[in-house]
Amino acid sequence: MKKDKEKILEHVLNEHVTLKLVKGKTTVHVDGEKFWTCASLVFSIPASEVEKFDEIESIDQAMGVLPHDEGNINISPEEEFWGHCSNLQAWIEYDYDSRLIDSRIGFPLLFRLGEIGDERAKRKFKEECAKRFQSGWLPTIEYLWRDVYLSRFDEEEQEVLLDVIKKAFIKAIKEESPNNSNNNNNMKILLRGGYLYLLNDEEKKGLDVIQVLRKDCLKILKDQREFRTHEEVVTLKEEFYEPEEFKERVKKWKERFATEPRELTLEKTVKYLILKGYFGALTAEDVVSHPKLQQLERLYLDQFCSPFTLKVLPDTIGKLKSLKELRVIRYDLITLPESLFELEKLQTLFLFKNKLKSIPESIGKLKNLLSLSLKSNNLIALPKSFGKLKKLSDLDISGNKLTTLPTSFSQLKFLKNLFMNINNFSQLPESLFTLSHLERLECKSMLLPSLPEAIGNLINLTSLDLSGNRFTSLPESIGNLSRLTELILSSNQLTTLPESIGNLKSLKLIRLYLNPIKSFPRSIENLQSLTALGFGNRTPKERIVYSSHDGSIFERLKEDGYVS
Repeated sequence: MKKDKEKILEHVLNEHVTLKLVKGKTTVHVDGEKFWTCASLVFSIPASEVEKFDEIESIDQAMGVLPHDEGNINISPEEEFWGHCSNLQAWIEYDYDSRLIDSRIGFPLLFRLGEIGDERAKRKFKEECAKRFQSGWLPTIEYLWRDVYLSRFDEEEQEVLLDVIKKAFIKAIKEESPNNSNNNNNMKILLRGGYLYLLNDEEKKGLDVIQVLRKDCLKILKDQREFRTHEEVVTLKEEFYEPEEFKERVKKWKERFATEPRELTLEKTVKYLILKGYFGALTAEDVVSHPKLQQLERLYLDQFCSPFTLKVLPDTIGKLKSLKELRVIRYDLITLPESLFELEKLQTLFLFKNKLKSIPESIGKLKNLLSLSLKSNNLIALPKSFGKLKKLSDLDISGNKLTTLPTSFSQLKFLKNLFMNINNFSQLPESLFTLSHLERLECKSMLLPSLPEAIGNLINLTSLDLSGNRFTSLPESIGNLSRLTELILSSNQLTTLPESIGNLKSLKLIRLYLNPIKSFPRSIENLQSLTALGFGNRTPKERIVYSSHDGSIFERLKEDGYVS
């Protein structure tokens, strides 16, 4: 007996969006590709009772205040499918009104539609985001904040929205009970998102709940323990729970760890307080007058240490006057506090993989900075004051959207290591070639059409990586780089090397993979220090590697017909 072919329902909402019912699940498809699997309908409101819910302004709010019937609504998959179709159809017909749909699908779908060319969706995306930020409904703001939608706005728009968000959170804080801060959902949202860092000292002093958190924070600093109680461990490590489930979690945690949470170093204590949001309860006076905090020299904030996001740093971080090393890695920072640039002793600053669009001019105040990483942000320019970082030795600006460097860049006379890969330079800036102390330079994956003659000015280079560009030839001036030991030119369009390559007597390694190399100049015979030369494709069967361990590289190239 043949099994009946599964019935698939399909409903086209517009030229881009189609809903399908497959194996009892409703899925959303955009331009033919599966985009989303819809969750079950979570509640139903009889038509006769609609007026009771007039104060509910959005689906998000309804999901927060109405009892959920998820999985208990007695309807078939087909009926649920048509319910989803109706909801999304209304959302589209009412000009993508975000109040009519769960934000967790509405905003990703709206953003995707904008990406594929729906101009109306692209325009409405920012407009609807702003509306939801202004709504004051914390769970929606938290979702938009956590999922980096704030980074889609320009800096002026962000400044306005941050003020709107701050007002919403002050209102929420005022509604909290100061004696019940640990178990309240709103307070957990405020803590885990770092929203307290938006408040100034005067605003903190006027809020009773913040004063309770301040006392807790100071007590944790005194004891140098990870958390105050087992209850707090559960509150900060887990998601929201109903009261009975919360008690059960605490019980299990106590069984697992019979003693109170472990003691920590000062650095780890401060790290946890910042990542868990508590540090935002402290005022500038608290930090300045705290002996332990004034001794802190190193602070490492990595996203792997916390499940929560971090959009802004506490302004009080600039009061840690002994700080020499600060690393804030893999978060979603969209702005930096001005106080950060008051840390006169700072030598290392890593802001790798955030959402920064600009760096303040005040960075020039960091006179003792030796190492700076701004890798993987959204920077389109560096400040003019960059040249004031006179002691800077290591700089990584890779993975941004830079098109040029400030003229003051030429003042970085002690810069030794520079990484500027994956940017939008159409050509290498002139100021780069005045950095005569530079020892290592990486300009990878920028699709540059040519290498300037001025490369020959960087006479102290020992390592040069120019892979992932479009060079068809190299300038003869590259022969001036007499200290070069490593030259990487993979993924270009080179057919040979210049005769002057023979001047690089210190060269030990040349990589030319994925270039249409046809021959090498006879001068390569002069490279007596060369230990490895690789070209051809990268796959083991197609690449060609010559090693000095197998005899003279020049003689082997000659034997194989690569040198005439």
